[in-house]
Amino acid sequence: MNKEKLQQVRDLIAEHGPDHFYMDNWVRRNHSDNPALEEDGKVAICGTAMCIAGWAMYAEDEGELIGRFYRSSNGDEEAEGVDPQTEAMRILDMTYGESWSLFFRTYWPAKYKEMAEFEGALKYLDDLISGACVLEVPSA
Repeated sequence: MNKEKLQQVRDLIAEHGPDHFYMDNWVRRNHSDNPALEEDGKVAICGTAMCIAGWAMYAEDEGELIGRFYRSSNGDEEAEGVDPQTEAMRILDMTYGESWSLFFRTYWPAKYKEMAEFEGALKYLDDLISGACVLEVPSA
């Protein structure tokens, strides 16, 4: 796992706060009166929430990749299809099994899952970065 990139993702999540963090969607609009995309096609931060994988994609290129996903998932046939889980796995240099235990809160260790979503995510990321815990592949 690329801990340097994971630190960048953690810092972006902390910087933008709980209003911009939501683990149940790769990216979603919080406020329908704000545009989802900037004029250059990158995802707009204002009024947008993303999960850990979404923020990893944002960190890769300041919103272009997650913007393409948003456009393609909303019917833009000219936008290249993007799979957020695959892209975030590549960015963070992790396996498919590891990605489940980070990108899907259902598979987080209990102590992080029991915390409020934003605080639990930051603590989980801090512990992964410091080596206090490791990603465990969920059993089938």
